[in-house]
Amino acid sequence: LASLKPSLSLNGLTTLTPEAATALAKYGGPCLLLDGITTLSDETAKALADYECKILSICGLTTLSEVAATALAKYQGEWLLLNGLATLAPNVAKAIAEFSGRTLSIGGLTSLDAETARALAAAKAWNGSLPNITAFEMPNSVEIATILATTKRRLKLPNLRRIPP
Repeated sequence: LASLKPSLSLNGLTTLTPEAATALAKYGGPCLLLDGITTLSDETAKALADYECKILSICGLTTLSEVAATALAKYQGEWLLLNGLATLAPNVAKAIAEFSGRTLSIGGLTSLDAETARALAAAKAWNGSLPNITAFEMPNSVEIATILATTKRRLKLPNLRRIPP
């Protein structure tokens, strides 16, 4: 038991350089929590993807580039938590949907378009949780709901109140 490393919670950090991320990747604990980080450079995302742990949580992120999403999708851990993202562009959704771990959580989304919904529904690891979606307001809202219904995982929309035609 003495050789087991504890989880590393650095939720007070608001920024992280690629060099610091590379150093963290060598830590090797079971869980890295970086929930205070709001933006992530492409280089930092690439370095974090090399972290060997079960859980990587960056739930403070409010934006994510396609390059950073592609890098994070290569993370070899079990859980990738990105619950701070309120929106996700279709190209970013397609990139992050390639994550092959056990669970991809993007529970902060407040809206979806059809292409983003299609990418998430097809994602092997997406947990299907969308607690911040309260309505589908797009003209193609029925299409979005239909796409989401194709997911192989349990779909959770606990606060959805409306799907206007």
